[in-house]
Amino acid sequence: MQGIMDHLLYKNESMIRSYLALQYNLFLKGQQRNIPTYGRHEGAKLLAVVNYETGRTTHQEVEECDTTAFQRFLERVLEEYPIGKIVMVLNYARIHHAKQLQPFLQKQERLKLVFQQILSNPKKCHRFIKQINSSSTRVIGF
Repeated sequence: MQGIMDHLLYKNESMIRSYLALQYNLFLKGQQRNIPTYGRHEGAKLLAVVNYETGRTTHQEVEECDTTAFQRFLERVLEEYPIGKIVMVLNYARIHHAKQLQPFLQKQERLKLVFQQILSNPKKCHRFIKQINSSSTRVIGF
């Protein structure tokens, strides 16, 4: 992957609700207790990337999963990978397309975002990886 990119990262976000984790993970199947949460939807919100080549992960817990949090996460990823070109593969979450994010992205010469296709078939997934590896101008834009 050297030359086109130095780091291929896959990013995702997860929102784990406290009441669901308590209700279903801490009790035997069929014996789950109903735990009151008093109308609050508290839980952990995580942003994370995994390096395709090395398996290294970078994650960050956030209060709100919004554009500001995503930008802070991108800044952290840039700090974690201080040298080299980074291609980050994303899903189509709203925070990835926000207009508020565009000025930040335009300043980042080392970071390119690529939006993944819906990949349920392993052959399509393999073609997608080959496309990223072989097409630096059309897909990546470096």
